[in-house]
This record gives sequence, C-alpha cells and structure tokens, in this order.
Amino acid sequence: MAAYDNNQAGQVSAVAGDEAALERRELGDAANLVDTALGYLLGSEQNVAVEGAEHADEEAPKPGVTVATAAQDRLRNWAEKELLTPAD
Repeated sequence: MAAYDNNQAGQVSAVAGDEAALERRELGDAANLVDTALGYLLGSEQNVAVEGAEHADEEAPKPGVTVATAAQDRLRNWAEKELLTPAD
C-alpha cells in the first residue's frame, strides 16, 4: 500500500521479478490525490473548538466553561499527537 502511496508500485514489482513492471504506470500520485481530497473536504483550516470553552475578555464566563476548556485542551492535545493537519 505504501508503494502505491509513494508512486513506486512498479519499482517494487520489478524488484520482485516482474520484468514488465517498469513499463506500467500508476494513474497519478496517490499521496497528492489524498492530500487534494482532504483539502476539498476539510478546507484549508481545521480548528478544534468546544462550544463554551472560549469567550471574549469583556464577557463573563458562562457556566461550564472549565469543563469545556478542559475538553478542548484534551482534544487539541489528541489532534497534535495524531499528527492531524493543523490550521495555518
């Protein structure tokens, strides 16, 4: 699967003994296809936000802001750990 993702499936097949493998071409670069699809589906910015976790400085915090802020922090740490695409 990684060979297709890196557009090297023909090279891997050639090493495995398939003499005609280098004549075949994949239909585009799979990694570019995945990145493009994610860009169209998710947009250019992704932000983890929990309703009620953030408020303007001049506003009084609403009830439950502590729980919402903790949940938002956990989700943002998880997203960073999983190497999700950060916002620009």
